Amino acid sequence: SPKVYAVAPGVVDTEMQQEIRNTSETEFSSVGKFVDLNRNNELFTPDFVAKKLLQLLNQPYDGEVFYDLRIMNT
Repeated sequence: SPKVYAVAPGVVDTEMQQEIRNTSETEFSSVGKFVDLNRNNELFTPDFVAKKLLQLLNQPYDGEVFYDLRIMNT
């Protein structure tokens, strides 16, 4: 049977994040939040997110639709 998921991956350290962190505060007022996330090692790596997604897809479907990778226990 089909599975339906909505996944919140958290903030992933991608090239887009690097571009955001290099943006001036006048262009993007929340840039400090993303600089701090990086400085405090609070960004997920793409590899981590991919592994979590594979775990989710490989587990028996329990009827849940929304998964937050930041708190997913699998």
